[in-house]
Amino acid sequence: MSVKKFLVTQQFEASSETVHQTYRQEGTWRSFGGLPFVGDPVVTSFQASDPTLIETSYRVSIDLPPLATTFIDPEKMTFVEATTLHTDGSGSFVIVPDHYGKLLKASGRIEMVPFDTNRCERLIHGSVEVNLGWSGKLFEGPVEDTIVTGLKQALQAQADQVSVH
Repeated sequence: MSVKKFLVTQQFEASSETVHQTYRQEGTWRSFGGLPFVGDPVVTSFQASDPTLIETSYRVSIDLPPLATTFIDPEKMTFVEATTLHTDGSGSFVIVPDHYGKLLKASGRIEMVPFDTNRCERLIHGSVEVNLGWSGKLFEGPVEDTIVTGLKQALQAQADQVSVH
């Protein structure tokens, strides 16, 4: 069992307050579509409170190493992502598999970094842990790498789709 950590830096030409408030709107989450790796996430729950709670579900498109399909069926790579956003721009997320709950864990935290009134970054620190058991040890690293690469691409594309005013 290993853990693969990752960092995604989302850059915006807007204030951190504007970006954060945009992410706390249900319409923003419903507008995400055609993202790499996660396709068209579906908002299954949205609570505009403090903190804001968002749940999305999606099926990932993943090219697994051929022998890894012994352990993982690519058609069953469906997930629910629960995201919590606080009023200060910070947050966290947990990705829970619909299948393979014992094989995969993913989570992270969100940090807002303001630069000035017109620029900010959103840092997403995450980790993915795959446990394929003793017989799948050789595939854990490549599967983690594939998942992390996909998540990074999806998060960057998500930021590219965010419309801030």
